[in-house]
Amino acid sequence: MLEMRRLRLLRELSLRGTIAEVAYELSYSPSSVSQQLSLLEAEAGVKLLQRNGRTLSLTPQAQVLVAHTEQLLDSMERAEADLSATLSTVSGTVRLAVFQTAMLA
Repeated sequence: MLEMRRLRLLRELSLRGTIAEVAYELSYSPSSVSQQLSLLEAEAGVKLLQRNGRTLSLTPQAQVLVAHTEQLLDSMERAEADLSATLSTVSGTVRLAVFQTAMLA
């Protein structure tokens, strides 16, 4: 079974173009992103990344997965929004920042 976190990494790679940018954006190390993408290839049973010198490109199979990942993420977002809409109270964390001098006055 394909893991959603790894699919999200593949989608981010398709958007950003490099493993370093994906790692920076999602607060991972580049080596962990690379390792997770390798595991995704093993799970999928097909080659997802084509190395061209120092750059990576997505194979046609990877592009199919990215398209499905877009749909899955959209569906998950709608499910979370629908779930939140059923709640009668608003909840969450509120953070307030003030200047010390203003607070003392």
